[in-house]
Amino acid sequence: MKRAFSSGKGTTTSALVGNQRYQVWIDLHREQFAKSFSEESRRNISTSIVNAVISANPKGRFLSLDIHSGLWYDVGFNRAVAITYENLLAESGMMHCSSPKKAASVKRTFASKAA
Repeated sequence: MKRAFSSGKGTTTSALVGNQRYQVWIDLHREQFAKSFSEESRRNISTSIVNAVISANPKGRFLSLDIHSGLWYDVGFNRAVAITYENLLAESGMMHCSSPKKAASVKRTFASKAA
């Protein structure tokens, strides 16, 4: 059995098991990420979370919904790392945006979806 992590915002995706698991990993690494001074160190933390997701048992995938076709697709490793990095920025309060509403719109979450 695989767990698929689908990108989305709101209560529907955040209530799913995979999203909750992903959020735990974000929470576990938030403080370390905030204390990191270098971009490379922060990128390594994001990469380690993505690696944890894809090597978990059951294995996880990062998916996004194509609104035109209605099909889910894998966002790929590099995009998953970038989105995880953005989530860590938002969760650690390091998001530099002109408004809280804009910062909230940047945050993305991942959720479990039967695959």
